[in-house]
Amino acid sequence: MKKEELVVFPFIRKLVTSSDKVEHPRYDSIADPIQIMEEEHQGAQDVLIKLRKKREDYSNDIDKYGERLLPIIEKISALDNDLVHHMHLENNILFPKAIELERINKLIS
Repeated sequence: MKKEELVVFPFIRKLVTSSDKVEHPRYDSIADPIQIMEEEHQGAQDVLIKLRKKREDYSNDIDKYGERLLPIIEKISALDNDLVHHMHLENNILFPKAIELERINKLIS
């Protein structure tokens, strides 16, 4: 996440806001760090799949988990939903747009 916040996202912001050619901070193409982030997303997705399976898709069966665990199961389910949404936005919207903006930016020079 540190690399995202300090390197990749600021570079994407520059691509969006600059009308001039934008220099790459540490890599030849934004696709390089994006590929690493997508691999990290896949790892997180694998963990979520295992967790869903183990928790039967976060069933809120009070007899199975007991009343004390239900709020935890609900929070894990909400975290799962938020993480899936986050990964979708980055993988399917932000990253492809950033790669396209970079391609256009390279044509400027």
